[in-house]
Amino acid sequence: LVEDMAEEPAKWYAYPEACWWWDSTLATSVSWDYTDKMVGAASIFCETGNGWDLGLQYWPAGDTIVSWSLTEQDTLKFWLKTANNTGYGFQFYHVRVGNNCGGYYRYGASSNVLNNAMGIWRQVSIPLAGGGSPNYSRSEHGDVSLDEISYVSVHADTWEFGFEIWLDGMHFTSSATEIHELAREEKIWLSNYPNPFKDQTTIVFNLPMSDYVKLVVYELSGSELMVLKDEWLRAGLNKVVLPKGELRAGIYFYQLRTGSEIISRKLIVN
Repeated sequence: LVEDMAEEPAKWYAYPEACWWWDSTLATSVSWDYTDKMVGAASIFCETGNGWDLGLQYWPAGDTIVSWSLTEQDTLKFWLKTANNTGYGFQFYHVRVGNNCGGYYRYGASSNVLNNAMGIWRQVSIPLAGGGSPNYSRSEHGDVSLDEISYVSVHADTWEFGFEIWLDGMHFTSSATEIHELAREEKIWLSNYPNPFKDQTTIVFNLPMSDYVKLVVYELSGSELMVLKDEWLRAGLNKVVLPKGELRAGIYFYQLRTGSEIISRKLIVN
């Protein structure tokens, strides 16, 4: 097993393959997100206001060059979540695994991998030998071997410009020695999409077991505005649609209370 790449002190950076637009009010940034995560202490969060094929790449701490031998690992796994408020969705997605001499394997898949992760954490599994669900195809570029790998990068592009990506729990593993796995059903999580929103947003939360739930929207001052849920719910995925007409333009937060946890998230209405 190779270590979890989405934890400090690892470094991540974003770079463009091609750029046709720049919104100076929302330049590309990469940071640690300590609240919206699936594994460990934090997730990697990338936000961009640019219209390009964006590569989000792992780099080990200390500006060193890593050298992994993946001959005994058969899968790259990570958690993925996205946000895209362009109205067009993502158009392009692939993952690269390469060396420090310019060679790499390109694992291509449908952009639906990104579109289906809008507002919801999804686990991605990429067979290093190529093929498999969700129909990843592997192509080889330059001189490359799984015996000497130095980086991983996740590539995305969208119609128009501006999107967000979260990555968590990224690691190489073999089917015989899998660790660091976290079933979504074992964790309470809360999110909404799109955010910000113009017309309506969908609040989604997961319950690992049946529980009494209270879901409330608050003003920034802390005043309660509306109660969306106040009832006993069964385990599993739950959704609540919130129309814009219920709120004026501005910033709010919503909170999920269960018998064991309290989770809050920011809500932006345009």
